[in-house]
Amino acid sequence: MTNRNLVLGLLASLLIVAAALGLLWVLERGDDVALPDEVLGIPARDADAGLVKVREESREEIRSKLRHAYDYNSDRVGKAYDADAATRFYADFEGSLGVYTVLAVATDTGPLIPESGFDDPDYTGLTPRVERVTFDDDVECLLARTPLRIDPDDPEGAPEGEVETVRSTCQRTSGGLTVRVTGGGDDVTTDDVLKFLDAVWDEVA
Repeated sequence: MTNRNLVLGLLASLLIVAAALGLLWVLERGDDVALPDEVLGIPARDADAGLVKVREESREEIRSKLRHAYDYNSDRVGKAYDADAATRFYADFEGSLGVYTVLAVATDTGPLIPESGFDDPDYTGLTPRVERVTFDDDVECLLARTPLRIDPDDPEGAPEGEVETVRSTCQRTSGGLTVRVTGGGDDVTTDDVLKFLDAVWDEVA
């Protein structure tokens, strides 16, 4: 009985220490979120590097308009979740690295759910247009496939097939923080979005 009590006491102590460390981590991070000027070599559109191809006399005006749009969206998202939020758009000028829209919120926003719901592949016989996939315990993605094309010569017939382009939105939630990334561009894969998400997380968390 003594050994059992000793083990229970040690487990309770470990749980208390783990909880204290988790609380300390959250307090140290704080409730404010801010997104970096550059991620994986891709600049934020409103950062200095993101305005290099804009005429110098127009840069501050463009920067001001972009930041106003980001602030407006961040404010509305923050009010919706009752938490601090930040939004930023990242673009690669050469086009090879894609574009990414990033949202960070200082709370758990819940799972990713598509606006129009899920398609049942057993019913439609087709690959779902939107599919939810998970990675580990704290990362998930919505894979939005390009709509099916219908043969114009046979509009009531079967679809010709699917366009393989997938637009991915991935998010990670842990410790009272959510970071969500949506990729854009034909060459941006789900793996690219996941890498971008990891890089942003390392900067924000």
